[in-house]
Amino acid sequence: MANPPQDKGTSHEATPIPPFDALSKYVSPPTNDQEQWWHHTGSLLGRMLQSAQYPLDQQYQYLKFFEGQVSPRLGPYPSRFRSNVTVSGDPVELSVNYQQRGGTRPIVRIGFEAMDSYSGSKIDPFNQLPASDVIRGLSRLELKGFDPHLFAYFGFRHTLTKEETDRLADPELAGRTLLRSQYGFGLDLKNGSVVVKGYTFPGLKTVASGQSISELVTDSISQLSQPKASCADAWETVKGYMAETSSFNQFHVWSWDYVDPSLSRLKFYSVSNEFTWRKVEEVWTVNKLLAADPVNIEGLKYLRQLWDIIQPSDSERKVIEDRPAYIREHETPLLWNYEMTPGSPIPYAKPYFSMHGINDLACVENLARFFEVAGLKDLAASYPGIVKAYFPEHDLAKTSHLVMWVSYAYSEKTGIYLSVYYHSSGDVPVSSRA
Repeated sequence: MANPPQDKGTSHEATPIPPFDALSKYVSPPTNDQEQWWHHTGSLLGRMLQSAQYPLDQQYQYLKFFEGQVSPRLGPYPSRFRSNVTVSGDPVELSVNYQQRGGTRPIVRIGFEAMDSYSGSKIDPFNQLPASDVIRGLSRLELKGFDPHLFAYFGFRHTLTKEETDRLADPELAGRTLLRSQYGFGLDLKNGSVVVKGYTFPGLKTVASGQSISELVTDSISQLSQPKASCADAWETVKGYMAETSSFNQFHVWSWDYVDPSLSRLKFYSVSNEFTWRKVEEVWTVNKLLAADPVNIEGLKYLRQLWDIIQPSDSERKVIEDRPAYIREHETPLLWNYEMTPGSPIPYAKPYFSMHGINDLACVENLARFFEVAGLKDLAASYPGIVKAYFPEHDLAKTSHLVMWVSYAYSEKTGIYLSVYYHSSGDVPVSSRA
């Protein structure tokens, strides 16, 4: 039997509609602010999920999660309260994590600070109230392993009471409140679920109470610790290093996992004006304490290669709280955290390198070179095109505000663990262009 004639004209197969575009036909945010966050940040999230090759059903799932649980918590657009979760002051930042080993696909993450119309007003001068709404919303979702216990535990010990808030109205103390945020959230969109991390900014508490950050963290860990699942020994190591290098300040951030407290990692973030390889190596080895550890040595080798490729120049950098969304190179200090795991006496460092003010195309091409060095050849070849697709309305050769941070960690299990953070709202001034 003869085959039926074939249509040689234009194909009738429709081009698949990206999940964000499909959802946008039916999503109707109740306020203009939520609509703007959905349009500007949700669209970028959709492109990230697509480029990371999330299954189609998970792309829809995570976009609906963002629309239902995140964009309603971001407050006015553009934001009126200056958040400390980003350098630009925006309350949200998207990032993508890449791992050298394990064959895992990239993981898309959301970092944000909950906001409301009253954030920063006399009702809530340090933006503490909206965080509880996030916890209530996440608790209703019955996320796998989610446990909100540590929100109340660390919130009580690290954030301001009503009396302390009133005390900070005193002009003498008000001049020392360089950071104003109290809570933050991190969301890893992973394995069809959401892994939630919590953050506090305890610097304000130390100003209002007179307690040192060292005492505050030590007290909160000692009351939490369980004999077989303690981070106390690792914290003593961190505390000793911070003390001997005179590194304590009011810019520290504290973090935990929203899981059973006995399983939660704890993280202590710090900054330094000294943006030099000497300081990076000191942080990585905990001032040579881990200099003989084989995993630390291997991680340091790749870290040095990353440093040489992105070519930051040694410099002294000021910690500036009131900065614009666009900033010049050399204006952001060195940032890092020490991760402490229950039962382990060893803290592991993760440095963050600022890409602010550096040409975005140069950043992307340098990171592609590092992926090549790390043996991630397919990612190295595709990465520049991936980032260009994230920002279709921008020419990366003419911008310097889209690639925000690069963080680096290393473990025996994952090998290189590198995350790239991106500017995640459309509210960027023209003068940010290089």
